[in-house]
Amino acid sequence: MVVSANGLSERVGESVSRLVLSENPQIPTPDLQVAIPVDLDGKRKTVRGDFGRRDVDGVLRVVGEFDGRLEYHRSTPFGDRLPEDVIYEEKLREDAIRATGPLLVRWTWSDSMRPRILHARVIAALRAAGILWCGPR
Repeated sequence: MVVSANGLSERVGESVSRLVLSENPQIPTPDLQVAIPVDLDGKRKTVRGDFGRRDVDGVLRVVGEFDGRLEYHRSTPFGDRLPEDVIYEEKLREDAIRATGPLLVRWTWSDSMRPRILHARVIAALRAAGILWCGPR
């Protein structure tokens, strides 16, 4: 299957992940950069997930996140923030997403380079969320 270029991917790892996911016919095409209204730091905010999958009623059921190691590395410019602060903020963001209901599945470059691992992880989340079924309905 040929995947068209898409400017919504923020990092190369997201594009590679999308290509790897598209190789499995069980995995439906995800929405990219899905907007998720959350309560964070006592305020209503909108955050984005790299990948999202909604049910037939349009409810977001699965959020997929690609994590590159360098996005949390001390050599990455964070302005005046420390890497551990960035990691903690990401943990709070993830908790806020989960509180809205969808399952959240994460993967890394290593997972993207092992399609069977990535496919199994995403399929498990889609099944747990009721997007895919194991057998006849």
